[in-house]
Amino acid sequence: IYLTLHKVIEKLKEKERIDYKNKIQPYLISYITTGDYDKDRIYRTKVAWKKKIIIDLLFNEASSVKSDEEFTRIGKLCTAIGLTEELERMMLDKRWWVAAEGIRKVGRLKLKALIPIIKQNLDSEQYDVWTASARALSKMKQSFHLVEYLISNDEKLKKWSVVRIGDMLIQEGDGDVDLMIEHLDDVSLLLKTIFIETLGKRKATKALLAIESYLDSEEIELRIKTLKAIGDIGITSREDKVISFFSSNLWVESVMAIRAVEKCSIRKAIPQLIELLASKNWWIRLRSAEALYSFGSLGKEQLVWASKNHEDLYARDMAAKVLREGSFEVVAS
Repeated sequence: IYLTLHKVIEKLKEKERIDYKNKIQPYLISYITTGDYDKDRIYRTKVAWKKKIIIDLLFNEASSVKSDEEFTRIGKLCTAIGLTEELERMMLDKRWWVAAEGIRKVGRLKLKALIPIIKQNLDSEQYDVWTASARALSKMKQSFHLVEYLISNDEKLKKWSVVRIGDMLIQEGDGDVDLMIEHLDDVSLLLKTIFIETLGKRKATKALLAIESYLDSEEIELRIKTLKAIGDIGITSREDKVISFFSSNLWVESVMAIRAVEKCSIRKAIPQLIELLASKNWWIRLRSAEALYSFGSLGKEQLVWASKNHEDLYARDMAAKVLREGSFEVVAS
């Protein structure tokens, strides 16, 4: 009898939870998407299970929210139901696993009011805490704070920490491009390469001149990153300098120069690309043929000529292969 009654009670409770969820969800969505519904009416009870349902719905809705206005309403609702205060306590908890979980939740909900605490946790010695903090700032499009942190701690951060945070800079934040450009000459070699790569992936045309200055660097890694960034941005004011790297002793540098020529559509490099079809390096031959193919009918005509008339057997084979397979990609460039 006890087990039967317990089962009946649990079913009734579950039905009550489902009914409450179905009732409150439309109001919550309406408030988040339009702001038409009074947020204070969404949560009026102190019942724990009802609060949990609302919190679960907030996290579910946050995964599909795109606009800043909607996240602002989520923030207001979190404050109204006491979730913001609860997450703040978690982030300040001495137990690193509790703090890390709180930070991750703040990142999902994009609660900008708690950014100062997230920034504090970047200095944590616990890997999970500072990586959660960096990732949360990135999700919230607050990478300005990450750039600022990297610059301020350039000399004391470990290499793997800098690289890990650098991977999170793809999400663009207000003012961080200007900050990277401003400090590009002042930071360490490692941070230079990360900033240059990030600016390239962001297609930050305003940083082009600052980036191109490193084509003259004596550091091989800087030149390679610069050529890659120029290719990512898709324009250059130093076409001849880029083409000059075709004759580099390092095949990686030559390949990056070919890639930049292709992405920037530098057709004046066609004669040199035809010569590179005879390179001893397979990758250089492949990328040269692909670059020619990317130039449309003019480049394809040159490939057809090379496939039949080039004096080098390997050049003829590569030209024919790319023509036949339509500029296939062996690996992502």
